[in-house]
Amino acid sequence: MAVRRRLLASVWLACVSAACTPRPPQQPAQPPAAPPAAAVSGLNVTLMWDAPVDLDLYLTDPTSETVYFANNPSRTGARLLHDARCRHVVGAAEGPFFEQAQVEDPRSGRYRIGVDFIDACGAQDAAVSFRVVVDYAGTRRETTGIVRLEEFQAIVLEFELSRLRSGGSLTLEEVER
Repeated sequence: MAVRRRLLASVWLACVSAACTPRPPQQPAQPPAAPPAAAVSGLNVTLMWDAPVDLDLYLTDPTSETVYFANNPSRTGARLLHDARCRHVVGAAEGPFFEQAQVEDPRSGRYRIGVDFIDACGAQDAAVSFRVVVDYAGTRRETTGIVRLEEFQAIVLEFELSRLRSGGSLTLEEVER
């Protein structure tokens, strides 16, 4: 009887130890591929991801005004064209999911893009890979990253729209951070 108790105790201890052993965090899948560049007017910013969670796009313009789900449209003309919420991603066949902002007539100056992982939508994802794509006048900039649940990354990409010469058109230049 004592041998059986010891055996059961050692099995129980092994099970508890295994359950309490920290596991390395699972790496999220690669972010979705960027869509082909489309002929669009103005400044277009797209945030893409594959997991069925709610990520939010924040686009801050040179006046420091930000367009996002709660400030749409902005006073300076930026619009959030697509806001993916849990009801859009839960039960969807699969991603990529996206949010998209547009500034029809952008001002010159510095722009910043932020990403917020606001809600896991019932999924077990603790970290999600994303891709941000900026298109302006035939020029594209993009970046990828990983964001964790309840994490707000205020600047994942920063760029300038500037004039090379007086009266010239704006050009898109990435800002080194």
